Amino acid sequence: MRVASGPLACLPTLCTGDRQWIHVDADRASNESAVGGTIAHGFLGLSLIAPLGTDLGLAPVNASAVLNYGLDNVRFLKPVNSATAFAFSCP
Repeated sequence: MRVASGPLACLPTLCTGDRQWIHVDADRASNESAVGGTIAHGFLGLSLIAPLGTDLGLAPVNASAVLNYGLDNVRFLKPVNSATAFAFSCP
């Protein structure tokens, strides 16, 4: 699944209210960030789980509703540079 830069830029500011420079200020992040640029917001990754599950066929195609039971023990273990491709995997 590829994510265009548009969602990477809008999620922190519009959806979460998180306007930290590490997510939105490319110039500052390139100079001060440990990863050399802006990082993708952790909640962006979480928000992609539902459509990915649909793409993988985890919900029946003819379902009239699918409920999200929630997530336990979610941690963001390392930053993802916004310019880097990333992948999801299931254990």
